[in-house]
Amino acid sequence: MGLIADVNDMRDDDRPVEVILLRMGPNVDDTAMGRIAEATGGRYVQVDKAEDMPDILVGIVAARAEG
Repeated sequence: MGLIADVNDMRDDDRPVEVILLRMGPNVDDTAMGRIAEATGGRYVQVDKAEDMPDILVGIVAARAEG
């Protein structure tokens, strides 16, 4: 059984686990990362430079707090 199927089997909408995936670098399988984020109700974000990481993380946390 694959990861996506495992995630779907374990999913509990009463106790969600949101997976946030950050991509940095050229050798990343965007399709797989997007599917994992989608299966968990999470996000997949591309980070171009390490310096962008704090702003990206603050944005993710702020969006989560807003609902």
